Order: sequence, then C-alpha cells, then structure tokens
Amino acid sequence: MQNLIGHALAEDMAFHDVTTNSLIARDSKGSVIIRANEAGVLAGVEVALAVFRRLDSSLTTLTLVNDGHIVEPGQQLARVE
Repeated sequence: MQNLIGHALAEDMAFHDVTTNSLIARDSKGSVIIRANEAGVLAGVEVALAVFRRLDSSLTTLTLVNDGHIVEPGQQLARVE
C-alpha cells in the first residue's frame, strides 16, 4: 500500500502545491473530521488515513467507522490531528 500511496502522491505533485505553500505556513497545526457525503457502505478509510500519515508522520489518526459498515450523510468516519 505504501508504494501505491507514494506513486499517487508523486503523480499528484502533492508536495508542490503553489496555492497551499503560499497561503498556509509550514508550521501550521489543525485537525479534520472526515464525514460521509452520502449514505452508503464505507470503503478505503484506512488507505485515506495512511495518506495523511505519509504526508506527516507526526499526525495522529483515529478510525471511527470501519470499512464495510453502512454510513449516513454527515456521519463522522475518521479524525486527523
């Protein structure tokens, strides 16, 4: 999975976003709650959190709903700090 994440980030040029680099200080701190947009069956939450950890190894992640579970719009799925 790490190789796939690395290739995807390189292709997306995730580390060279001019807008982000000019607007957000490198030492900024924040947190995010990932929510479901629609009702459905969750898939890929661990991969998504692995991407966050790949971008910044100091982040802490918490899975609130596991893959395969039915989710409703607005339901909290994961946290990243």
